Amino acid sequence: MRFIRKYGAAGAALVLAQQAHAAIPAAVTTAIEEAGTDLTTAATAVIVAMVAFWALRKIGSKMGWW
Repeated sequence: MRFIRKYGAAGAALVLAQQAHAAIPAAVTTAIEEAGTDLTTAATAVIVAMVAFWALRKIGSKMGWW
């Protein structure tokens, strides 16, 4: 009985915390995947722009432009 009182609450919480998996339409799944691809492309473009800006500043400071 002591074991049930000690660990029963944790077990009940784990049982109740299971995720529900609902059926998602294929169009929604496709839209989410496309949004992920677009986000990756945008993030890559931002990183490339930041690296280019850093490189131009570095070269500019070495050549006396700034």
